[in-house]
Parts: sequence; structure tokens; C-alpha cells
Amino acid sequence: MKILYENEGNWYKGNLHMHTTVSDGKVSPEQAIQKYKEAGYDFLSLSDHWVESENTYENGMLLLSGCEWDTG
Repeated sequence: MKILYENEGNWYKGNLHMHTTVSDGKVSPEQAIQKYKEAGYDFLSLSDHWVESENTYENGMLLLSGCEWDTG
């Protein structure tokens, strides 16, 4: 197997696209953060329809700004 990354570093687990009850998701933002934290994720982007989330660090979880813009 070819090593693609020769420098030392860290891998981080995250999700860059997820919806909450702010738009058409099934869990609240607070529930989503807790569930992903419990699953060992390091970062999360809440990307609800037409609602921009903020960059923050909350309860040990890095939250990246996200939003899903569409034309419908």
C-alpha cells in the first residue's frame, strides 16, 4: 500500500452536512451535537436549509458554519 501522507499529523472525524429540526431534520441542534459527540466525532457542520449556523466550540465539539442554499 502506498503511503500518501508522509508527514506526521492527526486525523479528525467529522460531518460537513447535516440537517436538524431547524429545517427538515429529525433531531434538534442540541441533540445532533450530543449524538455526534457520543459517536466520537471531532467536528460538525449544521447545514439546515436557508439558515446559516455559526462557527463555535461547544461542549467539546467544533461547530463549523454551514447552510444549504437551494433554488426551490
